[in-house]
Amino acid sequence: MQFKSSIDNAVVEFKKICEDEGISYYSDKIAILTRHKIYDNADIDGLWKTSVTEWLAKATYYWHRASKKEAYRLCEKALYEMTIGAAEELSQDEIKAMIESMEEYSIWKSKVVSLLTLLPSEDLDVKGWCNNLKMRLSELTQCGEISLRSDLKIDEIIKTKAWIKKKGKKRDESFLDKSLYEYFEKKSKQDVTISSIHGVKGETYEAVLLKIKSTGGPTLTPDKLFKGELDDEIMRIAYVAMTRPRKILAIAVPYSEDYDLTRFPENLWDYRIV
Repeated sequence: MQFKSSIDNAVVEFKKICEDEGISYYSDKIAILTRHKIYDNADIDGLWKTSVTEWLAKATYYWHRASKKEAYRLCEKALYEMTIGAAEELSQDEIKAMIESMEEYSIWKSKVVSLLTLLPSEDLDVKGWCNNLKMRLSELTQCGEISLRSDLKIDEIIKTKAWIKKKGKKRDESFLDKSLYEYFEKKSKQDVTISSIHGVKGETYEAVLLKIKSTGGPTLTPDKLFKGELDDEIMRIAYVAMTRPRKILAIAVPYSEDYDLTRFPENLWDYRIV
């Protein structure tokens, strides 16, 4: 399929094809795959302005949706950075050893848990999450539960990019209105599975739509799919996606009249413009 205006058109068309073939909307039957993140416009370079902000943002996602163990690890790293010193290069075991040389680890662990349990919802937009976290951290420090390093202030610890440049616009702040989880989620099971290609490796579905939105750069593009070297790493990633379905494989690419379709001949493939 070639989409002229929006990838959403291709998704709607793909779902109609599944309906026509009698494939029900279940997450174990239908998958929509993408090369990178599953939500549009979720790649904002430098979104998290400090390591602590990024660690706590990830911890928020993991705590509510993925792995409480990973959430604890990230939260502990952030707390160490805020209260003791640089944590970027420290492993979890190294942090534990450093803490045990200063206080009972059980006391430290209770502080980490206190921080974990105050993390705002992952459903909040980034701006709301950031403001909410600042308020909750302030309350935690005021009650004496944690003490920040003397050289740090909450507004300096928790920071995100404020705006980005867009074509025809001086400033764009709309990315701050996206829910926080959209910047970390790589797989979502709703009426269908929405996932990165790597997220479905080893799995099979009745029908798969591979979305290719990029037309340039070091990623999967129509030109690489249609003409790229078959032993290239990008093509191996495409192969993983294209070997997931049992019945229907659909590929959605931006519209162009100049594609070389030799690799996907029209007598074997059904081409649609949506």
